Amino acid sequence: MLNPAVWRAPTSAPENSHATRTVGASAPQRRISLSFGDINDDLAVDANLSQLLRTLPTATRNPLMATNLRELQSPLKTLAGTLSMNNKFIVDCGGQGQCGPNTLGYLLGLVGSATVDGPQLRQAVVQHALAPAHRSRCTRFRDNQDRFYTLEGLILRCLADDLGHSPGALMHTVEAWCHNIAKPASWTDLAFLQVAADCYRVAIYIHTVDDLSTVGDLGVILPCDSVPVALLEVGMWIGRHLVAVVTSDLAASAAAQQPMSHHPPSLDLDEVRQFRGAGGLSLGCRPPTGGSPWGGCSKCGSPSRLAGGSSRTIRLTSPSTGTR
Repeated sequence: MLNPAVWRAPTSAPENSHATRTVGASAPQRRISLSFGDINDDLAVDANLSQLLRTLPTATRNPLMATNLRELQSPLKTLAGTLSMNNKFIVDCGGQGQCGPNTLGYLLGLVGSATVDGPQLRQAVVQHALAPAHRSRCTRFRDNQDRFYTLEGLILRCLADDLGHSPGALMHTVEAWCHNIAKPASWTDLAFLQVAADCYRVAIYIHTVDDLSTVGDLGVILPCDSVPVALLEVGMWIGRHLVAVVTSDLAASAAAQQPMSHHPPSLDLDEVRQFRGAGGLSLGCRPPTGGSPWGGCSKCGSPSRLAGGSSRTIRLTSPSTGTR
């Protein structure tokens, strides 16, 4: 299960934070929605990132493993129908607070990155977040001043939103977030997905659907300071549920038999960092020492938008067919 659909960024800059860009006299306020809005820009996929993601292993299995459509709620039926046009299907890995850990653990096994169940993955995320050396890493998420959130800052942002209805229920600290996330039935949030991506060095692409069966995509979450070794795809019923998205191995086999004019080149970390410097990825950035954990990275440069207009679709199948 996932936290509520709307995430509101801070209404003012945190004290002592390090801004990477100022827009005019005062930056516009940002309302961040999981289906539409600024998060889509933060996590957008441009041509360079799309090229990298196409080189990564992703979960492929026999489509007979798909969860029966009769068992899916109406919005997930809609999402499954849309995904099927790109030879992808949904596997529901359970709920009651465990949908996030169960789904990621399942996909990590399919791509050969880890053999963990949901509870083990939950504990790995907690331990990764508790390590002081990890907290200052930069994410792709930005605040209302266009500064990149550190891993700690993103956790505090999500924790503040989750506890906003009951001020003072818990101290707003990473330890408080970890204490909450460690509970078996605790809902997972965007910070959980980001910490998991960094912990296991995977990219997580998020397909979305809302209660009105509007299908979209949120973009891709990347490890903070490393090249991803695999691509996981998930389906997010906004504010309610997370499911695994798997590519049909029949489609993968057919694609492998097609002659290719050239193979996409593999990219190393230095090349990925060059993309970031050219307005591409926000990888490899180093946070400032000291200051507020809410702040962005002083060495990131100007964090330009990653994709213009509505070009937010990751191209995983062919130049003419994208994943929605």
